[in-house]
Amino acid sequence: MVHSLADGVAFQSALFLLAAAAALCLLIGYHTRVATCISWILMASLHTSSPYVLNGGDVFLRLVLFWSMFLPLDVMWSIDRRGKKRAASSPVIFLGTVGILVQICLIYWMTVYFKLQGAWLKTNTLSEILQCDSYARPFAYALQQYPDLLTVLGFGVLGVEFIGPLIVFCPVFTKPIRCLVVVAFFFTHLGIELALTVGLFSYVSWLA
Repeated sequence: MVHSLADGVAFQSALFLLAAAAALCLLIGYHTRVATCISWILMASLHTSSPYVLNGGDVFLRLVLFWSMFLPLDVMWSIDRRGKKRAASSPVIFLGTVGILVQICLIYWMTVYFKLQGAWLKTNTLSEILQCDSYARPFAYALQQYPDLLTVLGFGVLGVEFIGPLIVFCPVFTKPIRCLVVVAFFFTHLGIELALTVGLFSYVSWLA
């Protein structure tokens, strides 16, 4: 990949500066699609050259950025939007929108699959996870005082991760149902972020 073309400090620094410039352009919506493509290429290159320092959040971010290359990100809240007539309420349905929706759903469904292969169905699983000092935050230790609540929360997380992605495909009341799913996942990841150190995963999930 790009980062493997040369080992010099100047070359690597230039790539990081280019990535920062592309990220800024993506943030403000300036030449959005080009900025998104450059950002994804440089991120994929960096991840390929440094695979041992990544976690699930990094991979999730790369996937979201990939599908973003096919999304009309420039039609709202962007410099590129100037002069465009497309109504904000009109639906957008094509390969990119379907791809990112299915991608997000598959991530949560696979999470459910691996949890069911392990010991997640035990009533004290979440309590055991929150006792892991490598990941636990102060809020996690406070939650350990309520084992019955942790049992409910553990099965609740499993239910949200399975049912949430399923009902986003509901053909009726689609908008309110999807808003409800977004709210449910927001608070799920808020609880995870408050209790555990999970890197970028919660932030990328909110963004997605």
